[in-house]
Amino acid sequence: TLYAHWVNNAYMVQYKANTPANASSSVLNIPANAVYSYDTAVTLGNAPTLAGWTFGGWYRDAACTVKVGDAGEVIANANLTTEPNETVQLFAKWTANTYTVTLDANGGVAGESTITVSYDGTYLNLPDNPIRTDYIFLGWKIEGTSTIVSSGSKVTTENDHTLVAQWTRVKATASGYSNMRVERGDVVT
Repeated sequence: TLYAHWVNNAYMVQYKANTPANASSSVLNIPANAVYSYDTAVTLGNAPTLAGWTFGGWYRDAACTVKVGDAGEVIANANLTTEPNETVQLFAKWTANTYTVTLDANGGVAGESTITVSYDGTYLNLPDNPIRTDYIFLGWKIEGTSTIVSSGSKVTTENDHTLVAQWTRVKATASGYSNMRVERGDVVT
C-alpha cells in the first residue's frame, strides 16, 4: 500500500525598513529574513529602531494599510502566502515622535509660550519676530547648545526642550540706532 506524504509549503518573510522620506537617520536592527511553513505559527521579527520615531508594527504594504501584527507577536496559522518558496515582504510602520518646545523670550515677548513639534518635521509656528525694547532679535537657540533654529529648521532634538530668544542691544546715536552693544561707561550721543 502506498501512502501520500504531504509537506507544508515553505516561504520566506523579508522585513523592510520602510524608512520615511523625511527621516534624518537610518533604520537600525532590521530583523533577518525568516523561513516559515504554511499552516504553522509565525513569530514576527523584533522592532527595528529609528531615532525620533516610534515603530508601529509590521504591514503587508509600504503604505501600511494592512497590518500583520506587532514586533515579536506570534500569529497562529499566519499563512502569509500559499505559494511555495515565495518571498513575502513585511514593512515597518513609523510615526514621528512629538515634543513640547518651551519658548523662553529671554526678557522679551514672543506671543506663544509653547509649541508642539514632530521629529524630522520643522519648527512650525515658531514666532519669528519677538519684541524686546532696545534690542534686535537674532534668533532662537536650543537651550544648552549653540544651535540656532528658525521656523524652517528641521527638528532633531529627541525630547521636550526649550528655545531661548537671542538678542543684541541697540545703541542709540544722534542719527538713530546701530547694532552696537552699549557697554558700561559708553557715551551715547
